[in-house]
Amino acid sequence: MIQAIDITANRGHRRVLSGVDLEVRAGEVVAVVGGTGSGKSTLVRVLAGQVEPRRGQVEAQAEGRRVTLCRTFAPSSSLRVREVVALGCGRNAVAPTEGHLVQESLEGLGVSHLAARSFMELSEGEKQCVLLARAFASAVSNPGPGYVLLDDPMRGLDAGSRDMVIATIGQYAARGVGVVVATSDPLLALQLCDRVIVLEGGRVRGEGDPSRVLTAECLRDTLGLHAAPYFHEPSQQWILLPQSIEPAASA
Repeated sequence: MIQAIDITANRGHRRVLSGVDLEVRAGEVVAVVGGTGSGKSTLVRVLAGQVEPRRGQVEAQAEGRRVTLCRTFAPSSSLRVREVVALGCGRNAVAPTEGHLVQESLEGLGVSHLAARSFMELSEGEKQCVLLARAFASAVSNPGPGYVLLDDPMRGLDAGSRDMVIATIGQYAARGVGVVVATSDPLLALQLCDRVIVLEGGRVRGEGDPSRVLTAECLRDTLGLHAAPYFHEPSQQWILLPQSIEPAASA
């Protein structure tokens, strides 16, 4: 389990998180939902140990298990895709090894055909999929599943790639990998996540079952969306139904 307790953090002189608590258990997918500047990316970096909070602490009861932040990676131009993923597993990235974990993660995200390509030659969407594959391969490379921290994982992805990412997160969670997803997309939280924590102005606005927390009022106040979540039974998908916007009062 990873537990953030009473986290307060600054960016420069500006307070971006105030008294935030978060708990993630093995095999659980937790969304951190908020608008621009809400503090969700900072919280993910605090969990990863990349940002030191001004107050509070992170307790990781996961000895020997990896906690991997999926982030921008700037490898040598000579590294190929399979080597980038292998490096995340702690393997020798210069060896042209295509181990089981590497191949499995690349296949899950639909990019195994890129294994021999130079990482630097890929499109931004392809790079994002490779970095996601790297994070998940890393999470299962040690005895006992680890934890993966995702900050806006759907950035730059088309609809097909988004579906593969959602399926991959679910598959690795079923194997015991704990996942944190920072996003401004309420549908992603509704479709994928076991729990959600909503941040507004660096504070926790709500926490719990996404279908109960992500109300029309919450979406309006935190994301500026005038819509209400609705579960469409025939397709088994969540959708957002537009809500009427009150006209501005005339002068």
